[in-house]
Amino acid sequence: MEQVHVIAAVAAVIIGALQAERRKQGAGPRWLGRCWVVAMATVAASSFFLQSLTGGVSFLHGLSVYVLVMLVLAVLRARQGQYAAHGLFMINTWGGLLTAGWLAASRHGLDVPVAVHAVVIGVFWVALTHATMPLHRRIRLDRRRARNRVAPHAIAQGSGRGIFHE
Repeated sequence: MEQVHVIAAVAAVIIGALQAERRKQGAGPRWLGRCWVVAMATVAASSFFLQSLTGGVSFLHGLSVYVLVMLVLAVLRARQGQYAAHGLFMINTWGGLLTAGWLAASRHGLDVPVAVHAVVIGVFWVALTHATMPLHRRIRLDRRRARNRVAPHAIAQGSGRGIFHE
């Protein structure tokens, strides 16, 4: 089961990086995204069978539950047409995969001081958050537009523009 876990994790890291850099048009990215979801679900599910390596249930298993929930939410967002939220879920789940991989490697032989772990993980998440700021802005804009479309009291008052003015 360890080999399945590692192979799926490596595939998910590579596919996730490819997806982050590609344009999202056509059937290719959709199929690659489906492969990524399968790889991530395999990584998360197979982690529950690796308790002999971790000495029982650990925080990494909690991350696996989190990943499974995030995958479901991300797929639901894509099916609802909320592509910015979908992208944000997917990118953050990929970031969680990299973080969990780093932590697992440190637990199983990566001999680095604790301060280095904190700095590497902190810098990584700051960079990832900075890179996803356009998605955060897009989600806020989409929410604002959705509220304006369903603001009957603003329409009844005759303004025609809704509550928020862009």
